[in-house]
Amino acid sequence: MKSKAKKTIIIITLGIIFAFLSIYNYNLFNVQGENDGPIEFRDDTNFKSPKMTDGYTRQYIYIDDSNPAINWSYTASTYDWCYIDNGVYIIENVTIDEIGGQWGSGICIENSKNEYFIIRNCTVYNAVNGIRLYNTTNGIFTKNNCSNSNDRGIWLDSNCYNNTISGNIVNNNTGIGIWLSGNNNNNISGNTINYNTRGIYLEGSDNNTISRNNVSNSLTGIYLDSGCNSNNISRNTANDNDDFGINLMGSDDNTISRNNVSNNRMGMYLVSGCNNNNISGNTANNNSLFGINLGGNNNSISGNTANNNTDSGIYLGGNNNSISGNTANNNTVFGIYLGGDNNIISGNTANNNTNSGIYLGGNNNNISDNTANSNGISGIYLYGNNNNVSGNNANDNSGNGLYLGGDNNIISENIANNNSGNGLDLYGNNNNISGNNANNNSGNGILLEGGSNDIIAGNNANNNSGNGLDLGGNNNIIAGNNANNNSGNGIFLDGNYNNISQNTVNNNADLGINLYSGGHNDILGNIANYNGYGIRLGGFINNISGNTVNNNEYGINLEDSNTNDISGNIVNNNEYGIYLNNSDYNDISGNTVNNNTDSGIYLDNSLINDISGNTANNNTNSGIYLYYSNTNNISGNTANYNGNGIYLDNSDYNDILGNIANYNGNGIYLDNGYYNDISGNTVNINSISAIYLQESDGNTISGNIANYNGYGIYLKWSDSNRISGNTANYNGNGIYLLQDNNNNDISGNTVNINTYYGIYLEGSNTNVISGNTVNNNEYGIYLKWSHYNTISSNNVSNNLNGIYLTDSCTQNNIYLNYFNNTLNAYDDGSDNHWDNGKIGNFWSDYSGVDADDDGIGDTPYYIDGKAGSQDSFPIWDDGPDPQPEPEPEPEPEPEPEPEPEPEPEPKSKPSGIPGYNLFLLLGTLSIVSILLSKKIKKD
Repeated sequence: MKSKAKKTIIIITLGIIFAFLSIYNYNLFNVQGENDGPIEFRDDTNFKSPKMTDGYTRQYIYIDDSNPAINWSYTASTYDWCYIDNGVYIIENVTIDEIGGQWGSGICIENSKNEYFIIRNCTVYNAVNGIRLYNTTNGIFTKNNCSNSNDRGIWLDSNCYNNTISGNIVNNNTGIGIWLSGNNNNNISGNTINYNTRGIYLEGSDNNTISRNNVSNSLTGIYLDSGCNSNNISRNTANDNDDFGINLMGSDDNTISRNNVSNNRMGMYLVSGCNNNNISGNTANNNSLFGINLGGNNNSISGNTANNNTDSGIYLGGNNNSISGNTANNNTVFGIYLGGDNNIISGNTANNNTNSGIYLGGNNNNISDNTANSNGISGIYLYGNNNNVSGNNANDNSGNGLYLGGDNNIISENIANNNSGNGLDLYGNNNNISGNNANNNSGNGILLEGGSNDIIAGNNANNNSGNGLDLGGNNNIIAGNNANNNSGNGIFLDGNYNNISQNTVNNNADLGINLYSGGHNDILGNIANYNGYGIRLGGFINNISGNTVNNNEYGINLEDSNTNDISGNIVNNNEYGIYLNNSDYNDISGNTVNNNTDSGIYLDNSLINDISGNTANNNTNSGIYLYYSNTNNISGNTANYNGNGIYLDNSDYNDILGNIANYNGNGIYLDNGYYNDISGNTVNINSISAIYLQESDGNTISGNIANYNGYGIYLKWSDSNRISGNTANYNGNGIYLLQDNNNNDISGNTVNINTYYGIYLEGSNTNVISGNTVNNNEYGIYLKWSHYNTISSNNVSNNLNGIYLTDSCTQNNIYLNYFNNTLNAYDDGSDNHWDNGKIGNFWSDYSGVDADDDGIGDTPYYIDGKAGSQDSFPIWDDGPDPQPEPEPEPEPEPEPEPEPEPEPEPKSKPSGIPGYNLFLLLGTLSIVSILLSKKIKKD
């Protein structure tokens, strides 16, 4: 056991020794890469102190490790300023004045591939090159001063790698501070490199680390020429350079991070052909052109700050780049400028730039979650196709929040508020604009100029000084948007074949939805309340249906619009519900237009429209109003509780058919209307009249029901109308002609149980009153100052006064009427004719006889009144003549009774319950089983 413990102790000890040796070798030689903390160099405490008192002075140092006469071994064994410590050659504390030297370099190391060496605390001046390495590896150059050379401060010539150049001062060199030419895996860190033509210059060099250097006041701070790949350039300060802070030419896969590149002409410049670079966390402020300028592909630009640059903060002209989390504020032109394709621009802040916050001129880009506020022109300006612009904030800009000119873009969930121009200004086709907020802008919320096949859905465009949505184009879908409280229109549309549906457009100062011109648009299911105009159309063949349009000045307004379908809308509490002006061939059907302060449906100079199946109730003026509108069809509507149910003013050749117009002032009112057909309507319980014609000629009033009104049918100054087949019962007056109504045909009407007059004519001449039923009125037929009228074939019964002619009634012809009233007739006029010379009227109280049975009474019937009129041919009717009794028909022979069918034999009834025997057998077996079981248990 002891020996085993000893073996274990030995193994552990050897492991510690090998681990210590590994750590020692790592700390000594592994100097590549970068740490977040200060750079750590080789620990010099294990080396011997240098063999010097006040240092050494040399004209030059030249080591060629391939030449035994001047290699490391020879040099260390020959000169005190070079020694070896723990296998590492060290040169330090040497001052070199190279003027007149034969090599042109203060320190020149060549062909050193196998040795490790350190050169430190040396000063080189008056050299062409301060320090030059050629074909050399594993060197450390630290705390040297390589300034004021005629060309380069430190030069790593070809095939130099795994070298560390750190903590050096490399100033005022005529050419380049530190130059790597064809060298890889070197570490250049913590150096001060000022006032050179170029501070750090890499040419064809890969996998180098350039970190924590101060590279300022040169032409270019850090310059990577073509073919410099996979380098790490981090935490450097490259300020106040005349041209570029950091400049890459055709270099790929580099990491450029946390550098400060300010006050240069350009902070950072990657020209075309620089690909797959990572540019992150850099500060590029106050440069006289661009903060960061990239011209390559597949680069990642993230977390940089590029502010106060005279041109643009970040300028990118390549493809497949990622620009994320950058800050680009207060730049004179653009915050971020992108001129390529397939880029990702996300999470950036681009505020207070003179032109636009983010400007893109490419395709297939993803622009998301950026903030672009308070810029001089647009927050985000995009000209390209197939881009995704989502989740951005573009507020308080002096121009537009977001401008897009292109096709097949997705613009979603952006916030574009308080901009001096438009919230979203778009021009293009096949775009999807959805879920954006565009509020409180001085222009329009969303402006779509001439776009087609776009989807504009679910956006909020409120409180804008212009229109909420201003759209011009074709085949667009505008759905589910909120466009409220705008100073112009909620939605303004100029185009064809658009679908405007399920939007809410309330409290806009001008119009809720304004279809300025265009055709074949569908305006469906929108809510448009409390606007100047709810919905306005200026086009043709549009479908406006299922909308709610309340509390506007005009609910739905058609201007110069033809062949539109206005159906199923709710249009209440407006001044005008549905208003047509110079609009023809429209179909207005199935709408509800109630409680409007003027009229429910109003037609002005509009022709050949079909107004059918609407409900127009409780409107202050009229339910349906036609003004100078001809040849329209008004049918199947309900117009109740209005000032006037249906009102035609100077409107001709209209069909008013099958409507219900109850509880109005006037049910149907014609004023200066000609050749209209008013038929089949139900017009009841109206306070003034059911049907009122004033100065209206040539109209047909037929088949209407006009009951319980003040007047059933009222004519004033109206001629040549045909009033037939109507029912006018229970009114104050049934059919009432007042003042100069001539040549009217009043026939076949039923006029019963009216309070005063069944049919009343005053100052009305040459009318024909025939075939009417006029019963149970105070006056059946009443004429005043009326002449040349023909009253024939009427049934005038059960009235207090059958027919009554006042004075100044002359030459009226009255015959073939049936009178059966309390007072059948009264005539105070003159020269009225109560028969036609052959036949008169039937009088229920005629006391004469018809001896010759010719149907005419043998004595006249005398008419009450001052006129002394008589019916010379009263109709006699004593019932039908007796007919001879018919001969009795022979009784039919009785049919033989059928023999009774034999009764069917009774079917045998089943005995017992079906399945009873089986049930009994199973029950028995169960009981036997139970008993046997108990016995077995007992035994």
